[in-house]
Amino acid sequence: MGPVPRGLIIGLAVLGLGGCAATASPSSGAPTNGASPSAAPLDTPLPTIDPGATLAPSLPPHALDLSALGWRTVVPELDPTTQETIGHWLAVGTLNSEDPTWFEPLTEMAWRFDVFADQGPVVDGPTGGQVLYVSDDGVSSEVRVVDIHGTQSALIGTTDAVVFTARLSPDGQSAYVVLLERATGRDRGVFRVLVGGDGSFEQVIGPPTVDTAGAPAAIRLVAADRFVRTLRISADGSEVARLACGEPFGQCVFDLLEVADGSIARYNNPGGQSDLVAIGDSYVLGGWHCLPDENRCVTDGFGLARGMPEEMRGWPPALDAGGHLVMLQFPPPTVEARGFFITDLDGSNTRLVFASDFGVRPIFQEGADFEGTRMELPWGWVAVQLDRVLKNGQYQMIPAAVRLADGGWVRLTLPSLYPIGGGHD
Repeated sequence: MGPVPRGLIIGLAVLGLGGCAATASPSSGAPTNGASPSAAPLDTPLPTIDPGATLAPSLPPHALDLSALGWRTVVPELDPTTQETIGHWLAVGTLNSEDPTWFEPLTEMAWRFDVFADQGPVVDGPTGGQVLYVSDDGVSSEVRVVDIHGTQSALIGTTDAVVFTARLSPDGQSAYVVLLERATGRDRGVFRVLVGGDGSFEQVIGPPTVDTAGAPAAIRLVAADRFVRTLRISADGSEVARLACGEPFGQCVFDLLEVADGSIARYNNPGGQSDLVAIGDSYVLGGWHCLPDENRCVTDGFGLARGMPEEMRGWPPALDAGGHLVMLQFPPPTVEARGFFITDLDGSNTRLVFASDFGVRPIFQEGADFEGTRMELPWGWVAVQLDRVLKNGQYQMIPAAVRLADGGWVRLTLPSLYPIGGGHD
């Protein structure tokens, strides 16, 4: 069996393009001194274009080397009779083609233990041009990487434990994994295994203290209703964060590893952080919610320096050209966005990045690790979807990479894949 092309991919469609688009600050390139272009006033009128025109990238194709940047998605395999998911396939490719360079079934076995969490495939990336995935045959877990060009996958480590979740470091040289005992599901902690190393697993963060009786008050963050183990790595690879929540009505703990010296800090989170989306610049970012009456969305988080909860204006987070966390500002999902702004984590230095008369939506790549299409873009670029209804009634949707420095954009090519089986073959 293999992938079956279609017009839709897990939330995206790749249709036609051409014509012209308007951006907030058209430019032939990013400022050479690294400074941002002049900020447009927040009340700047949105430029308009001919509704009959088709969309064409405002930057030349070579503005991004799409052949060197990758995507990956996990495709479900369905039972032909019941339509239930019975397995998953991993698809990997490059951003200049919708055809996978790698498309293989994942080896997955049901857990022997019972925890209050859904079991799903363990994948991460692309990061550093590689995609990490785990094959588990019920006896051991193999941690593997495959590059975005589809080279035969490489085994980087084997363990008798179950790999619950895993992350690749930004340079693609290390994998961080949460290991659970195969018989009991007990958390062994966070381990590091080197890509191209000897396959050994080094513990870098010990098992979390999440049971109510044994957890000191200073690290009891929030009551949780699920078994949660989330890992995030800062953009520069210097910090690894783990959020661990216990079984129903247990507690959550947040640990931060400084990779350089191996030190570990544990932080209070009186605001009840129960999600971990990003870390960096002394901030932890979690879930988000929208304020319809104010026509904006905010991200929950807290500052590590003060250990206090904060609301970050905007959603989702992104990385600027220097690798620093910033917030994109889109209206609530129920409101059609005609552009977006960017703002610093503290809500200052807000400027208009992109504006036009067609719809603009972020391609948000967080949430469940195996859902949706993930892609690797350089710092200072974000993925969005441009869409509108043409005169002939066709709904046009184009995935694009937008440069935060000037609003210029290029078209991305993403896969069109059906689920496997279930009457789609």
